[in-house]
Amino acid sequence: MFPISYQIWPNDKQNFWTSYSDTYNLYYRCGEDRGPLPIPLNSHKVLNFTTTVTTDLNIIIMGDSIAVQLGQGFQEASGTADENRHVYRYSWGTHEGLSIAAPVRGGGAVAFWRIVDMWRRKNEGKPLPNLSGGGWLRQDAITLLNHSFCREQSELDNCTTSHQFFTKVKVFEVLIFWVPAGWIGYASVDEQSLKETVLMAEEFFQAQAVIFVAPGFTNNANSLEEVELASRRIRTFSNIWWERRSNDDTKNGTGSVKFVEILEFGNFSISLLKANAEAIGYNASDEKQLVYEMLCCQRYNMRIAQVCAERVTSGSKSCKKNLLSLDGMHLCMKTISGRLFAGLSCIISCLFNKNTSRYDRRTCSKKCNEDFMSLKPLILD
Repeated sequence: MFPISYQIWPNDKQNFWTSYSDTYNLYYRCGEDRGPLPIPLNSHKVLNFTTTVTTDLNIIIMGDSIAVQLGQGFQEASGTADENRHVYRYSWGTHEGLSIAAPVRGGGAVAFWRIVDMWRRKNEGKPLPNLSGGGWLRQDAITLLNHSFCREQSELDNCTTSHQFFTKVKVFEVLIFWVPAGWIGYASVDEQSLKETVLMAEEFFQAQAVIFVAPGFTNNANSLEEVELASRRIRTFSNIWWERRSNDDTKNGTGSVKFVEILEFGNFSISLLKANAEAIGYNASDEKQLVYEMLCCQRYNMRIAQVCAERVTSGSKSCKKNLLSLDGMHLCMKTISGRLFAGLSCIISCLFNKNTSRYDRRTCSKKCNEDFMSLKPLILD
C-alpha cells in the first residue's frame, strides 16, 4: 500500500461511504437555502465531487478556523469512525480547537490544532484562540504525540484497547499549515515566519514535509494583488528550502523536513471569485467591482461577487447567498472540499509515494496544483 492514496467520486457515483456530509463542522456550514452553483461550476468535473483518502501517515493541520474546517473535513474524508475521534480542547465555547482521529482509513492519524498566527516560539503561552496574539501551548503538541490508538485495523472497524498493535502517535510526518492571513495580515507572511514555522514542525513533530496552504481572497483582503503577493512569497520560500535543504542542515534545524510545498489556494480562491462574479453579471476583469461592491450592515465585510448567488446593488443589506463562501471568509466545504482534499493528497503522494529525484517531486506537486487548485475540468473515468 502507498503511504497515501485518494479517489474522486462524482455525485452520481457516491454512496454512504463516499459522500461528504461535513459531519464534524457544526458552526460553518452553508445551508440548503442557498442558490445553486452556476454553470459551469456545477459540473461534477469542476466542483460537484468528493474525495476520499487512505493513508498510514500521521498528518496534522494547523491554522485558524478555516484550518479547523479543513481538519474536520479531512478526518471525515479519511474515513475515521466516530469512536476513534477525540477532541482534546475547545478554543471558543464549543468550537473545536485540538482534535485527533486515529486510526483513519489506512491506519494513520489526522489531527488539527487551532492557532491564529504562524507557529512562532515567541507566542508560546500567550492567549489562545479566539483571542489575538497567536498563543499556543507546548502541552498541546505533547498531548497529540502521546495519543494512543491501534494502527492496524481493516477499513472502518472500531479500534479497541485489546488490539495487539496499540501504539502512540509519536511523530507527524506531514504538517499542513493554513496560513491565517486574516489574523496577521497578508504582508506578515514572509520568509522569517515561514521558516520559523518549519523549524517548529521539525522540533516538535519530526515532520518530513510541510505544506503551506496559501491564503485565499477573503473579507480581510484589500486587493487581489496582496493575495497573489503572499502566495508568491510562500512559493519563493518553498523554492529556497528545496535548494538549501541538502546543503546546509545547520541552518535548517534538525534536518527532518525534506520537503516544503505550497497548495495554491490563493489562486484557486481568485478563480472562484471571478467565476462567480461572471455568473451573476459582473465584469470579472474589473477589480474595483469585485473588491469594493459589498453588502451593507453585516458583521463581516462581504463582497457581493464572492458570497452572493445573484447580483444586488452595492450597499444592499442582503442577497441570495451562494454555495462557495459562507461569509466571505469560511468555506462551503461540501462544494470545495473535493478539490482541497484531492490537491493536498496529490501533493503528499508526490512527496512520499515516489522514489524519484526532488525535481521530479516538484514537477509532480506543480501538476497537482494545476489539476486541483484551478477550475480546470477533471478527467474522470
